[in-house]
Amino acid sequence: MLNQPYLFRKQIVSLASFSFIFFVLKCLNINSIFITPIFYYCIVIISITFVPSLRKNIQYSMFLHALLYYSALFLPLVVINIEMGSTQNFTGISIGIVVGILLIISNYKHNIKYISSKNYIIFNNIDLKEFSIQIFSDSYSVIGEEFFYRYFLIGFMYKNIGIYAVFLSTIVFIYSHFISRWANVTFNFRSYFYHGITGISFGLIFFYTKSILGCILAHLIFNMPQFIVIYKGYKNSKKKPGMIFDDYI
Repeated sequence: MLNQPYLFRKQIVSLASFSFIFFVLKCLNINSIFITPIFYYCIVIISITFVPSLRKNIQYSMFLHALLYYSALFLPLVVINIEMGSTQNFTGISIGIVVGILLIISNYKHNIKYISSKNYIIFNNIDLKEFSIQIFSDSYSVIGEEFFYRYFLIGFMYKNIGIYAVFLSTIVFIYSHFISRWANVTFNFRSYFYHGITGISFGLIFFYTKSILGCILAHLIFNMPQFIVIYKGYKNSKKKPGMIFDDYI
C-alpha cells in the first residue's frame, strides 16, 4: 500500500475558498440560491480533509470510519426539505440499468485491466470481516454521493436554474474526487473524464425522472469493477493476511 499524506494544501485552500464565499454572501445579505449548497459542501470538504487523520489519531473501527466519513453527504437530508414533482421510479430504474451498463461497457478496456493482476489492490488480501466492511463502505459511499450530488444539489437548485443544476452538481462531483486524499495516485485525466460523464448521466436521470433509486442503481453498476476487486481480495485471503483500503474515492 502506498503511503499518502493526511492533509493537502488543495484541501485547505478549497475549504478556505468556499467558506469565504459563503460568509461574503451571508454578510452582504445576498439572497442567493447557492448559499445553502455552499454551506453543506463546506461540511463535505471538512470530512474529506480531516476524517482520515482523525482515524489515524483515534484508531476507531473501519465500520465507524465509513459511517463518519460519508455522514456529511447525508446531512442536508436531515435539515433540508427537497420539494420535487412526481417521482418516476420505474422509468428511472429502467434508465439507470441501461445507462449503468452502457457506461461500464464504454470503459471496457480500463475495467478489464482494473480487475486483472495489474491492479495492486487485489493483492491487499482481506478476510470476511474486512470484505463485508469494504462492500458496505463502497455501497454506502455510492448512496451518499447520489443523495448529495444529485438529490440535494440538483433537487435544491433545479427550480431556479433548471438543467444548469445538473452541470453544477457534476463540477462539484468531479472536484470532490480531485481533493480526496488518494486522488494523485488513483485518478488521472481519464478518471476525471468519466467522473464528468457519470455525473452528467446520473444527474440527467434524476433531473427528468426524480428517481434517486435509478441514479444509485446506475452508479452501483458502473462501480461493479471495484466490487469485483474487493471480492478477489477476499478470495486471496486464504493465502496470506492483508489490509483494507479505507479512504474516500
